[in-house]
Amino acid sequence: MKKLILYVFVCSCLGNVAWAQDIREAARKAEADHAAAAQEAAQAEAEILADRNRLLSEVERLEQEQAALEKDIRHLQQRQTEGNAQRDRMAERWSQRELGFREISGNVRVAARDLESLLKASPLDAG
Repeated sequence: MKKLILYVFVCSCLGNVAWAQDIREAARKAEADHAAAAQEAAQAEAEILADRNRLLSEVERLEQEQAALEKDIRHLQQRQTEGNAQRDRMAERWSQRELGFREISGNVRVAARDLESLLKASPLDAG
């Protein structure tokens, strides 16, 4: 009986030792997993920050490009306004000159008709 009790005691102690080793091994594995996860998280954070900086610089570049394009648009609108004003001035000058040309042309036609009448009525005309 003493042997049996001793045997049970030894078996239970050895079982506890084996169980303790399993717990220590699991703790080591958990620590390793935790360290790997922390390293992965740090790497992901570094990538996010690098990506953030890249995106911020891209946004700044695009804002500068937008400002340049808006400046070009303002310049083109100003040139268009000036061109329209010049076209209007030239159209006004043309209409005034055209009116003068029509007046002169009308006067020449009237003078030609009068001259024709005089020539037809003239006794010196052979025709």
